[in-house]
Amino acid sequence: MFNLIVFIFLFCLDYYLKTYVSLKLKYSAKSFLNNFLQIIYVENRGIAFNILENRKKIIYVANLILLSYIVYLYFLETKYRIPLTLIFTGGLGNFVDRLKRGYVVDYIYFNIKKFPVFNLSDFYIIGGAILFAF
Repeated sequence: MFNLIVFIFLFCLDYYLKTYVSLKLKYSAKSFLNNFLQIIYVENRGIAFNILENRKKIIYVANLILLSYIVYLYFLETKYRIPLTLIFTGGLGNFVDRLKRGYVVDYIYFNIKKFPVFNLSDFYIIGGAILFAF
């Protein structure tokens, strides 16, 4: 039950932030910490680091396979349920965004040379992967 509550809360938070950024910050950005952290609107039409840009069918199939495998692991490996919940939430958040808009809204940018723009779902995936590894 706890994992379901975490999933719903994190999924809704990510969805809300993507919608907010799309509506309010599409043509402007907000800066914090002397421009080190910026909230900007970026359309990501690929997957991580824009790999497979505009290859929707491949991305959709890969997403469905990976999300299905995560659900399978969730019920198979009970000790990894929290990391798998985070990974699934992030993956589903980006998948739903891609289905709804045709791209994923990224909006978190750390002003470091050649650093990519992320969204909250990406951090869920990274956090879940780190927890899964340990």
